[in-house]
Amino acid sequence: GAFTLDAAGNLYFTAGQLPPLTAATLTQITSVGGFNTISFTTTLGVNYQLYFATDAAGPWMPVSGATAWGDGTEQSLFDFSLEPTVFYRLESTY
Repeated sequence: GAFTLDAAGNLYFTAGQLPPLTAATLTQITSVGGFNTISFTTTLGVNYQLYFATDAAGPWMPVSGATAWGDGTEQSLFDFSLEPTVFYRLESTY
């Protein structure tokens, strides 16, 4: 976006369009004794939140503290679960 100041001192903001979000690529999921590590690619400036469910249809719940700020590198988020089956999804937002 951009700000414009006119001669009368009025300040205007014109919203710019954000580029489309690029989906993160899951690069690895490992599980050792219920400690799950979910690794994925990130995009600079994008926020990531990990969600889990015990059924693929949901309901989906956020994994407490499992957030990341994209910096263009591969990152990992962690979850501890003793569920026999757990599904994960990664939400990305600006």
